Amino acid sequence: MEEKERIADAISNIYNDYIAILNYVTTCLNNKLDYSSFMGVYPFLCLYVVEGYNFLTKYKIIDTNAISKNNLKKLINCRACGVKLYSDFKNTTFESINKFNRNEYEKFFRKAFPNLKLKLLKIVDNYFICFTDGFPIGNYHLYSKKVLNMEIGSYIEDVGPRIFELSSVLSSFSFAIVKGINPNVDINQLGKKKININFDYADLNMAYNYSNFSIKNNPPILMALLDVLCVLNSCAKIFSLVNDDLRLGVKIKYPILLYSILSLKNILKYSEENGIVTGFDKSFETYVNDLDARYVKNNLRKYCMHYEFPKNNWERDPFVEEFSKFFGNDFDGVHKEISSTIEELSNKLHKNLIIKRFSHR
Repeated sequence: MEEKERIADAISNIYNDYIAILNYVTTCLNNKLDYSSFMGVYPFLCLYVVEGYNFLTKYKIIDTNAISKNNLKKLINCRACGVKLYSDFKNTTFESINKFNRNEYEKFFRKAFPNLKLKLLKIVDNYFICFTDGFPIGNYHLYSKKVLNMEIGSYIEDVGPRIFELSSVLSSFSFAIVKGINPNVDINQLGKKKININFDYADLNMAYNYSNFSIKNNPPILMALLDVLCVLNSCAKIFSLVNDDLRLGVKIKYPILLYSILSLKNILKYSEENGIVTGFDKSFETYVNDLDARYVKNNLRKYCMHYEFPKNNWERDPFVEEFSKFFGNDFDGVHKEISSTIEELSNKLHKNLIIKRFSHR
């Protein structure tokens, strides 16, 4: 593949990915889906929008003066916070989550009992979880630290407006890029798919009450695993239902699967090395290691998550070509395998982590 052809092919792929992302966000907004619909996959959507922008500006394909630099910073921030999940879980990660949980409990405790000097009560809910059909798809820590990267006070007052703002930023930024590539683009037909999803919520005392979980008295490990579970479920239960684009499906699902596997491996390893009891079935760790051998491929990660590739004699799209080397030429089959593996992993993690259903509000 010649240089000009390589660049033209990348531009076409970026354009198509942006249209698919716009369609996803617009569909969620038009169907008035709960904001949890966006959360688990949002850092990955931001990743591709930013990577596409970087490629197009490098080759001077678009006019950067027409692009909001402030919006670009917001997308970069979201990408940086959430994409890698806990693939590098260590002491500083553990302490950061522990500090977050203590601070949030203190904040909610003072709000509930502003005049109480003694801190003897352990009845304050400082955490919320969002569900669909009993599967957690979002939670307080995930929203605050892995997507928004800011302090939030409550779901209704803070999360909704801020996610709506981020959705608007993502949409307007993507549209500006698409318009720069194709001035005649018509997006009026995007977001027409009808979606119906039921959402429920549960309020928890994550600082002291662990009756729903297999892990006792260790909020950081519990919260990290719950974050991973919510991202997997958000992808399996929401993104898969809304998205119809095969290419975007693989580009979102593969890195989510990869970083979920790496996160689970490192969280479980950290727990074992530090004598933390997870209550997980031993076969689960073996299962995660088997997934690691099958799916964690650095080359696939690079070709999936970026648009700039080493110069080579590509016969077709490098992204598709690299995946075909590992999984075969049936790209639809690749998507189905990754999708079913995400579903299976989320179900196994759910079974090990959650031992009691939640009381929804």
